[in-house]
Amino acid sequence: MDAEEKEYNDILRLNHVEGQDGLPLKIQMFLSSALSTWDADFYVKVDDDVHVNIGITRSILARHRSKPRVYIGCMKSGPVIANNESKYYEPDHWKFGTAGNNYFRHA
Repeated sequence: MDAEEKEYNDILRLNHVEGQDGLPLKIQMFLSSALSTWDADFYVKVDDDVHVNIGITRSILARHRSKPRVYIGCMKSGPVIANNESKYYEPDHWKFGTAGNNYFRHA
């Protein structure tokens, strides 16, 4: 990453403490920093544990190029799983109310 950053100046590292509670601040920091640093048609925020399929991303962005403001994010849907033995366990299940509630749509 250091070599990529040095050659292309396309990586933004934020000075913040990592954690789920700080996610909204992290997004805000990224967007305000990216907008003031680069003049780009699109901005993509990913974490170090995310793989971006460049071909699909390029295709999606091309379909939205004519729109003045687009926010695309990972959308969760379906039931919130409170069973900690499940592969799809949601540690913050309590935030969604009673057992069996669904995720609200968000990005």
